[in-house]
This record gives sequence, C-alpha cells and structure tokens, in this order.
Amino acid sequence: MAHSAEEYLSKLEIPVDEATLLECKNALEVFAKYDEDLSDTLNKEEMEKMLRDHGRADPKLVKKYFEYCDLDEDGNVSREEFLKATVGITMSDCWRRVFNEFDKDKNGFIDEVELCEVFKSIGISDASQTNIRSFIEKHDLDNDGRIDYEEFLEIITKAAK
Repeated sequence: MAHSAEEYLSKLEIPVDEATLLECKNALEVFAKYDEDLSDTLNKEEMEKMLRDHGRADPKLVKKYFEYCDLDEDGNVSREEFLKATVGITMSDCWRRVFNEFDKDKNGFIDEVELCEVFKSIGISDASQTNIRSFIEKHDLDNDGRIDYEEFLEIITKAAK
C-alpha cells in the first residue's frame, strides 16, 4: 500500500519541511518508476537500471549502493529503505559514509591494508601489494602514503567522468 510522502517522513522520523518533503516526493517518484514488477521493492536489476539511467553504470558502485540501501539485507530495497538511504542525504554524505566504511581503523585515511580489502570487496582480483602501492602513489596528492577523504573524492570524481 503506497503512502504519501508526509506519511513516510513521519514513519522514518525525518523532520518535515518543504525541501525535505519535495525531496521525498521526488524519491518516491523515482522509486515508483523503477519498481517495474510493482513489488513495492527494488531488486538488484531494477536498482542497476535506475543507477545506469542516472549515469552510475559501474557494476561495483551499483553493488555497493545496493548493499548500502538494503538495510535488512533481504536482497530487495523497500520504499522505506530507499527513503532512509536517500532523503536528507547529500552525495557528499553518501561518499563520506563509503569512505568511513573503507577506513576500518577510523583514523581518517585509507592505507594499503584497507585498500587491499576494498579492492577485494568490490571484485578486483589483482589486489597485489605492487598494484595497491601503485594506486596509492597515483592518487596520493600529499604523498603521505595513504588516501585521505579529499583524495578519495578526487578518485570518485575522476571515475565518474
């Protein structure tokens, strides 16, 4: 049963203001457009189509975004999960969360060990120490041997182009 944007925001305990309400309505429209099987959830294929249509076709990013949205890990993203993951959250917030997930020791940097785990988690098979070091050298703008959040954003920005 579909609810109004106001009902979803209330259910999710998100404060209702005009901007958030508009954002929620837009998110619900996007959700409805891509819920092709009318199951009131987005499966992986529907989520992939949505992200591809919005310029985010990288399968590894699609997988990570799906996992991020699928809060109950049932293999589908419900309307509530979709709204929790998208309403009131900027792209910067999303990338900060991804960075924090990769930064296992929470020191504000992604080091060689953490980057190796990231590569393996997104299916990069050649995560050798040599390739990890090469990647860091290429993207480590301040030459401290690790990736900070600003460098991470630079990597994401370049990958999106």
